[in-house]
Amino acid sequence: AFKERETHSVIASPLSIAERVLGVVRVESKKTYSFSLDDSRLLRSVCDLGVVVLERANLLRNMKELAIHDPLTGLFLRDYFFSRLKDETHRALSNHMQLGVLMVDVDDFKRINDTHGHIVGDIVLKRVAKVLHEIVGETGNILCRFGGEEFLALIVECNRERVVTIAEQLRCAIEETVVSFRRKDICFTVSIGALTYPADGLDAHGLLDVADKLLYKAKREGKNRVCLYGQ
Repeated sequence: AFKERETHSVIASPLSIAERVLGVVRVESKKTYSFSLDDSRLLRSVCDLGVVVLERANLLRNMKELAIHDPLTGLFLRDYFFSRLKDETHRALSNHMQLGVLMVDVDDFKRINDTHGHIVGDIVLKRVAKVLHEIVGETGNILCRFGGEEFLALIVECNRERVVTIAEQLRCAIEETVVSFRRKDICFTVSIGALTYPADGLDAHGLLDVADKLLYKAKREGKNRVCLYGQ
């Protein structure tokens, strides 16, 4: 509404994209008849340009999201994980904190794909990501689809006892997960390699190599288990 004796002239123009109004730009004046038709057209042009800028900014933001997130699971991609791993290991050393690292692999994933098809395989990967996020997705933790059926979790402020507890919670939750597809219930398990930094005496560069070796030790020892560094 006009404010008496303060606003006597107004022009306005919507900011709209595809018939969706995002907002309104309003220009007021205390003078009567301050704005001409050309002023209204200019405001409309400015708003149209503003919408283009907003669209491009939104597109750029979406492109950045796609560049660091796996499109299937929504987890971070490995390149982003590596950059954050470098930052977090440096921060952990500087602040005398510990980090937990989990490397997770779906057991017999090729058999799942061969038996039930790649659609089911994708559903399994999404379920693992969902459970991973539910159990490890606290603020500050970094979850990554490392490639294929492998996942990584970097857990901040996490000692050896806690990393084992989280890994076992994750393993048990996935063991209890059931995927139903075409009237069939499909169960699956994961093997997990677990370690901490820097308590386990590793350097930052060797973390993932050791996690990978721990993971395959868990595979060799029967799958569906957690293998902790030093055990």
